[in-house]
Amino acid sequence: MKKTVFFDVETNNGRNDRICQLAMIYEEDGKEVFRKCYLINPESPFSDITISIHGITPEMVKDAPTFPEVWKEIHEYFETSLVVAHNICFDRAVLDKVLQCYDIKADAMTCADTMKKANCVSDYYGSTSLDCLCEYLDVPLLHHHDAMCDTDACRKLYHLFDKISPWTKRDEETYRFGKAKLKADPNARDKALLDLDGIVYGIISDGGITTEELSAVEEWRDTHAWQRKYPGFKEVYSIVDEILATGTIPEDFPVQLHAIARKEGGKLYSNTTVSLQILKGIINGIIADNEISENEIISLHAWMSENEDQRAQYPFDILFHTIERVLEDNSLSKEEKKELLSLFRRFANPLVREEEQDVSVSGKNCCLSGCFLLGSMIEAEEAIKARGGNVVSSLTGKTDLLIVGGMGDLVWAYGNYSSKIKKALKMQEEGHSIRILGESEVF
Repeated sequence: MKKTVFFDVETNNGRNDRICQLAMIYEEDGKEVFRKCYLINPESPFSDITISIHGITPEMVKDAPTFPEVWKEIHEYFETSLVVAHNICFDRAVLDKVLQCYDIKADAMTCADTMKKANCVSDYYGSTSLDCLCEYLDVPLLHHHDAMCDTDACRKLYHLFDKISPWTKRDEETYRFGKAKLKADPNARDKALLDLDGIVYGIISDGGITTEELSAVEEWRDTHAWQRKYPGFKEVYSIVDEILATGTIPEDFPVQLHAIARKEGGKLYSNTTVSLQILKGIINGIIADNEISENEIISLHAWMSENEDQRAQYPFDILFHTIERVLEDNSLSKEEKKELLSLFRRFANPLVREEEQDVSVSGKNCCLSGCFLLGSMIEAEEAIKARGGNVVSSLTGKTDLLIVGGMGDLVWAYGNYSSKIKKALKMQEEGHSIRILGESEVF
């Protein structure tokens, strides 16, 4: 009996190491036995580009099964059948990388590629892409980049080519998993390392570590877990696991981490961005236990003094001047601690508020920033208009709300806030009534 599996995957990022949709059609002796399409939670951020290609958003897959759950159901078909895809070099490399990310062991599979077989069409000299071939050969492809539509089109091409030039063993090859190389997103990696550098500095600044402060390290680990397997992360993650297991930070880890973070971050970012990123981490470490001690503020003041070249940058300047003011009498009152805690929380995440506010957009001028779980920027704009709001392209004194897309939460980091968020924060400092809301509060 000849067993054949046709499949296609859609990815959620440009590194092509996670899958958000997988479709497969299984045949026995040329007859379809079953077909199935899976939406998959990739457990890692989406990029704007991939969303624009296939239309799958984080919101659509948030409750979907993860890849290990899906693979448990389908792996036998890939292990015992001829696996066919169009441009299979792409799809099998994605599959290989995802297996590595999840530490799933796989040996090999036998593959065939309909794109390579396209040369059997003697009178065709155009592109061998799936859509172009389907158009030329009149093969239905209703929704290109929908995994099932692409898989079904691949299957039809396979049988069409078989009539022109029958498939043989020479059209097949064995692919052994483990060949594909995982590559970190340097922006996400460096943001994460700089953030952890600051968190650790903030935690140890008062000479101790509490359960609440450990939760900041745990949150960092969970937020960036999708990068655990990437080069540059493995060593750091092993130490983070040790910290969480023992409740202590190894004596040499802060220095070691700082060197790694500075080395990597320095390749991509300006000194200002690096400093603001570390500062954000320090503050997260300080406020993790919802308390501020005098030693923590003295330590933060010392760090900011060492980075005095950033004093002219917003919001470094606001934080520094406030800290210098409260330290003038060499002590911190309860009121000053409360003031600093509120300021630090706002700096760490402008979307966090300490009291309930009206989040209606009706009758308000709304400006948008970032990537939206709802879909494209146009879809977000239409949703605001449907709620009676007015969408404006830039921030002015007449802007009421800045609405930030929820996808930014996955890699949230100061120094990488959009220019609109920075401007809105500064406008607030200057007395403007503009408010910053997260997508989840509005839609």
